[in-house]
Amino acid sequence: DGLLRELETRMTPEASARGVRLFVLRLGEAPDAVFADTARLTKMLLHLLGNAVKYAAKDGAASLHLRGMEDGGAVFTISDDGAGMSEGEILIALELFGRLGGVENAANGAGVGLTLAQEIARAHGAEFEIRSETGQGTVVTVAFPGSRSLPAPSQEPAAERQSINAP
Repeated sequence: DGLLRELETRMTPEASARGVRLFVLRLGEAPDAVFADTARLTKMLLHLLGNAVKYAAKDGAASLHLRGMEDGGAVFTISDDGAGMSEGEILIALELFGRLGGVENAANGAGVGLTLAQEIARAHGAEFEIRSETGQGTVVTVAFPGSRSLPAPSQEPAAERQSINAP
């Protein structure tokens, strides 16, 4: 839960300044740790959650949920209730330096965040998926396989548990 707390702490000021409700939750039997480069995992999730806060609707919401998978893997789901993107816009956003114009509340950026996040996920053996529809918000899912996760607390003796941000 250390990483989730850190993400929430780091993103709360920006969310508050934008009038966005922020939800960072661990759901059910989520794995206790993901075996990953902690700095890169943090950077990836900060990019994704930062985008969710940035593109959420005015007075809207952004969230990051961590849940477990049947194979023991970990799934991070980052979502917002903003303007969303068409399939073509998703492809542009995933290109290095790909930027979408015309989004009313978009902040400045270099257009590297989604590309970087996707590369970090893939380098760690995780699946990376963006689902979005114009006018319906965006959901990004990063799924780490069970081979990259430490079982949830109820599946592992307490003495062997580690924080979610353990390397």
